Order: sequence, then structure tokens, then C-alpha cells
Amino acid sequence: MKNNFNFLLHLIFIVLLIVTVKMYPQNESRLIEKKGRITFQSSQNTYINFTNTEGIKEGDTLFVKQKNKLLPVIIVKYLSATSCAGENTSLLKLIGDEVIIAFINEKIVDAIKEIDLKSVEIKSDSMKAENIPQVKISNSKKYIPEKNYYGRFSIQSISSLANTGSADDVQRWRYSFSFNKTEFLDPKLSFSSYIIFAYSANKWSEVKSNINNSLKIYDLTLSYKPDNKTTFWLGRHLNSKIGNIGASDGMQVERQLGDFYAGLFIGSRPNYTDYSYNIKLFEYGGYLGRSDKIDDGHMENVIGAFQQTNSMKTDRRFLYFQHSNTLISRTNFFFSTEVDLYKKENNNGKSTFSLTSFYLSLRVAPSRLISFSTSYDARRNVIYYETYKFLIDTLFQNELRQGLRFSTNIRPTNNLFVGLNTGYRFKSGDMKPSKNYGGYMSYSNLPLLGITPSFNFTKIISSYVDGTDVGGKLSKYLSDGINFSVGYRRLTYQYTSISNQIEQNIIASDISILLFKNLNLSINYEGVFEKANTYSRFFIDLTTRF
Repeated sequence: MKNNFNFLLHLIFIVLLIVTVKMYPQNESRLIEKKGRITFQSSQNTYINFTNTEGIKEGDTLFVKQKNKLLPVIIVKYLSATSCAGENTSLLKLIGDEVIIAFINEKIVDAIKEIDLKSVEIKSDSMKAENIPQVKISNSKKYIPEKNYYGRFSIQSISSLANTGSADDVQRWRYSFSFNKTEFLDPKLSFSSYIIFAYSANKWSEVKSNINNSLKIYDLTLSYKPDNKTTFWLGRHLNSKIGNIGASDGMQVERQLGDFYAGLFIGSRPNYTDYSYNIKLFEYGGYLGRSDKIDDGHMENVIGAFQQTNSMKTDRRFLYFQHSNTLISRTNFFFSTEVDLYKKENNNGKSTFSLTSFYLSLRVAPSRLISFSTSYDARRNVIYYETYKFLIDTLFQNELRQGLRFSTNIRPTNNLFVGLNTGYRFKSGDMKPSKNYGGYMSYSNLPLLGITPSFNFTKIISSYVDGTDVGGKLSKYLSDGINFSVGYRRLTYQYTSISNQIEQNIIASDISILLFKNLNLSINYEGVFEKANTYSRFFIDLTTRF
């Protein structure tokens, strides 16, 4: 009865959400200005960072503003969630940190009319900026400045059913919320958040006993920027410059010092059992970095020192170094390492200098037709001498684990994509190293049918399992806002501890529907069929953006 009541509450909430979004006024003729800044320029592309890239598409034209006039400068070629890259098609020489403007509209045709792109014609016979066609914003049209906030809310239902008994039948609910806003209460303040609440319907008692078993706050930050060189963060914040330490509860500050920048933080780590606030896990540290532009390339180096404690006793003390560069054309190199400076032996703390992790990656894309990437990873278990002191006695040998990966992506034609990958991982004491290799092939939008087929293969061999994963998938764009896919996979694997080979046939189907402008519904089914057992999983996601 209680489960039926919970389901009814969820159903009512979903209906109200749909009705609310439907009633929200939609203005189909408005022109929205979205501003970004140039972060990097190579010989081929210019890279621009936005708060988000919603509404920007490949092929869109980006502009710069000079004397209240718009000049078309960049055609978008690549997109991510918060940045894009494209070719500078103008004769203007762009400078770093220059403001780039995109115009977003619900209907591309209306947007073109708004800025009168028919008058835009790039002339190649002049090197003067004033001869580049100029686009004016029409005062007679409804113009809305770029919004300074972005939000996302989703409800997810995960249902698992099995013929093995009710113990394997599970119903989980997951709510996620994120909200980011600049000029929050004050032009110098910004706010960001990312919160998840998830639970199993049959384990509500665990939520009532400790809400932090279900509530996870990954970001809850108020930032203050008194000038263009200084930033303060207060709350739970994940700093990308020192992302290796994870989120920290407290205060952080960063200051630009010419070509260098320096940062300090003081606070505490989230609780290691339920990710709640725990002031006993006090930590502090600092970092120093430098960013350089060399010709068309970019290089950045960051070094930091951190002290983490538990009840004011040293838990871990370490150094972190990170390097990245694009000094060679079409090449991206990244390297990071951690060195522990503290250890405890016979209950006595002492200084040390021990390599804990070493990671490097290299990506080379000599042309748009092919790219290569490789990475090497070597690490030991991170030891927190106070937090896990009852487990340390079992770690007589903290073996170094090493891994090497290589992959390549090939695009022989505009629609055909092929990828190959292989990996090798080993550790002293293993009976044999772990190896894996595989590949995929996909053809986008088959002629006449409009279907995208893809195929994949993966093989893994280790000291405890030998397995193969082979599958295929068909995807199709059915109509405006509706995508559908269906796929099949066959898994076979043999555990060294079991004589019989395990086989699984997996059928999956997915449909995604854009119900309204900012409301998307996706439904996914996965059926796993073994000789004796069957498992069914249903995943339903309802997401709204605002």
C-alpha cells in the first residue's frame, strides 16, 4: 500500500511538472545574446568558452562587436557543454580573452532575419577591417540580453525485475538538481550548485535514520570576484586547478600575478562514509601555476602542497604537479603526478618522498580523418593513516599498479567512423597481466533509410576472467525531438574459479522525446537473458532545463 502511495505521489508530481512547463510562455521570435571569451587560438581553430553552449550548433556564425556593430568572424566546427571551436573566416586578427557573441533563437530562420545575415559577404580582396561587412542589431526587434543563469532538474526511475525472486526486484528513485547564476544578488557574486537525492523504495528506513545516505551535495558554492584578478569561493567547491583533492568544504582564494597565479584553501573533506560535512577532516594547502602562450601553442603548469588531517592528526601530506601543453600543432599532452611526504611506521610519523601516482597522456590528430591517443598510468594505494588506521596493518605491501592504453579513431568518409583500442595493466603478484582490446564501427545516416548502425567488440583477459563482448546498435532520428535506438549484445566470460562458461544475451532499446522546449523524456529498457535466469531493467528519465 505504501509503495502504491509513493508511486501515486511521483505520478502527480510528474504531471504537474509537465503542465507547468507547458504553461510557461514560449516566445518564438526572441533573439538571445550569448557571450563567450577566446581562451586559445591555434593555426586552425579559435577556442571560445561560454557559460554553456545550449542553442549553439555546428555551422553557426559567431561575432565580435566593434563600435556597436557586429562583425562575423567564426564558423563553429566543434562543440562541448561549455566551449566551442571554429575557424576564423574573417580578415580580423583576434586577440586572447576577446568577447565573442552568439545569437540563439528557437527558429534559425527567424534568427537569420533578426540580424539580416543576407547582407553578410566576406570579401577576400581587402585586408582592411572596415571593409568587412557589418551587421547591426535592429532596434525594432525584440532583443533579450544573454541570461545569466542555467538550471537543470531531473527525475529518474530505475526498476529491476528478475525471475530469481523478489529479493532481486528493486525500485530506485533519483532526483538531481543543478543551478548556476552569475551576478547573484550582486554583480561580483556568482552561485553554483549540484545536488542529488537517491534512494531505494524498500530502504526508506535508511534515509530516515540518516538522510545523508541518500542526499549528496557535490557543489554548493558562492564565489566573489572583487576584480578581474581575484576570486574567492565559499562553500563546497571543486577547484579544477587542484581537482585531485576532490571537493572541499571551506574557503578558497586565487589571485592572478602577471603570468602566474596562486591559490590557497582551508576547510575540510566531505565525510568518507556518506559525503556529508565533517569538520574533523580538516585540510589546507596552496598551489602556484603559470600559463603561457608560445606561438600558436599553449602551456600550463601547476604545483601544489596539501595537508589533510583527521581530528587534527596528520592523515596525508603530499605534493601535486600537473602539466599540459599544445605546443606542437594538432597535439595535446598532459602529465600529472603525486608524491607523498608523510608516512607512519610503528605508530610514529616521519617524512618521506614516495611516488604515489604518475599519469601521462598524449593525443595527436594529424588531420580530421584520423587521431591517435595513448596514456600511461602508474599508482599505489593512497593511505590515510588516521581515517583507515585499522586497515593499514593489512597493507604490508602497497604494490605499484601500472597500465598502458592506446586508441585510434579513423574517419575515412564524412559518415564512417572506425575506432580501435587496446590496454595492458599489471601489478607485481598477479598471476598474469590484464589485457583488453577491441574496436567499433559506425556509419551515420545511411542513405534512403536514415539509420545509423554501429558495431562493437571487446575482449578482456586477466588472471581471474576471460571474456568477450560483441554487439550492434541501430539508431534513427524519427522526427523533430524524437530519437529511437535498439541494440543487441552477447557476453561470454569464463571465471578461473568456475568451470562453466557464463553466457548472456542482452537486448536494449531506447527512445528519447523532446516533449516541450525545455522538457525531455527518455525511456530505456535492457533485458539480460541467461540459461536459467532473466533480468529486466527499466530506466525512465524526465529532465527539464531552465
